[in-house]
Amino acid sequence: MSYQKTEHSLLAAKRLHQLHPPKKNSELWSFFPVHKIPPFLDGLEKEETSFKDNLFGIENEMDVVALLPIARSTPVFQKEFGGDEQTVAVIKGKDDFCHSLFTVKKGGKATLEIVDSKVVHPFRVERYDIFVEEGATLELFYKNSFHLQPLQFKHFVIHQESNSKVYFGNILGDTGIERISVNCYLNGENAEFDYRSLNLLDGATSRHQRLCINHNGIATKSSQFVRHLLKGNSYASYDGNVNVGAGKKNVVSNQLVNTLLLGEQSKISVKPVLKIYHDEVECSHGNTVGELDKEQIFYLSSRGISVEDATKVLLESFAKETFLTLPEGYMKTQLLRNGFYG
Repeated sequence: MSYQKTEHSLLAAKRLHQLHPPKKNSELWSFFPVHKIPPFLDGLEKEETSFKDNLFGIENEMDVVALLPIARSTPVFQKEFGGDEQTVAVIKGKDDFCHSLFTVKKGGKATLEIVDSKVVHPFRVERYDIFVEEGATLELFYKNSFHLQPLQFKHFVIHQESNSKVYFGNILGDTGIERISVNCYLNGENAEFDYRSLNLLDGATSRHQRLCINHNGIATKSSQFVRHLLKGNSYASYDGNVNVGAGKKNVVSNQLVNTLLLGEQSKISVKPVLKIYHDEVECSHGNTVGELDKEQIFYLSSRGISVEDATKVLLESFAKETFLTLPEGYMKTQLLRNGFYG
């Protein structure tokens, strides 16, 4: 696959002018404070082009922010992974707009850790286009608990072929506003996608996640498991979409969102969307919102554990359970490390 910088950027700019800035009532931007997004058409000239894109899906892209790295001619960081042994790589973008293109070759195994920039960017956008070929396995994760980004966007487009597996995990906990959007296309038979997210928010922090999982192959599987620990006046939203096409039998999909509200002003918004066009499927969704169980705290404190320590034990258990059933390996070890569960 090759990247044609000029033609792709022209097409993306053209698409941006067609879409216009996002509005509050847009389905793609539910719950997000769209007024925080700065003007993005400045300096982007509208030029006609007959170029057809078969790589990034620019002509059908509906997420305006996801187009910005392409429209601004951001150099693309390209990497292929293959071989029988697990490849571990660290990915770090340095600029305001970052664009990466990864391919995990047939039968390959790769673990990618995304590291946030320590430099504060007032408006930062990262786009990742990922292709996972037949029989390949990808572990993709990041933790941003210690970095300060006022307004940040991460957009992932994942294409999976038959018998491929993708495990995607993240821990979100810095200040400011962040939106994570994932478009996953399960194109081949028996492809599997597993998404885990833990949100540890405090103060005026807000995190917004939007997933759209497209089951385009038969016997495909997807799982979404998300947990929130919300303190102060933090806010989180989760918009999970599952699409099962006609004739795509034996699809299994589940979605579960658990939230503990630990602050009087903390809030959560959850919107599950299931669009199913075939009968032979197993699809479910669940959502729970509550506080720490006072009976559990009493049980622990009655056995000599202070209320403070009992609370900490319960919160850490709730948080770490998000990742306990992941396959053993570098990704799971990093996500379960101490220091992220304060």
